[in-house]
Amino acid sequence: SCSLRAGTIASKAWRFGSWDISSGGMFDDLWDANVHVLEPFAIPDAWVITRSFDWGSSSPFSVGWWAHSDGSPVTYQGQVRHFARGSMVRVGEWYGADTKKVNVGINMMSDKIAVGIKQREERLFPGRIITPGAADASIYDVRDGQSIGNIMAKHGAHFIPAAKGKGSRAI
Repeated sequence: SCSLRAGTIASKAWRFGSWDISSGGMFDDLWDANVHVLEPFAIPDAWVITRSFDWGSSSPFSVGWWAHSDGSPVTYQGQVRHFARGSMVRVGEWYGADTKKVNVGINMMSDKIAVGIKQREERLFPGRIITPGAADASIYDVRDGQSIGNIMAKHGAHFIPAAKGKGSRAI
């Protein structure tokens, strides 16, 4: 059935990172793993690295690290390559999901996620300053006298609340 196929496709994307097999997605007619997936390369010092965050506890959370090109060249597979100024390359990710169940989170507390973020940054981007990027604004909702965003900030993982107003997702 259609729903079984969609569930199977989503499962492969979520579990194995195989986004080129998705069906009915916004970028189906554009996505090509041979073009859009790159081997790791040295990020130029002039490029800014930001982090983004989508909260999840019972559902998965996602942390993304993005290198923003300033137009300076990179050496990629032995050749000089230029990414247009303003291009963003996802250079790291941490997806907090149950490996055995589709779309189920790992119920990790926000302080532990923040510590994990900082540990990964030290390992992946030693000596680099990571600039706060967008996170779902709901992490700044106060519950029991504190917010997820403020707890994470106490552990060094700062974010900027994402705009969710009318037209914020317009391309």
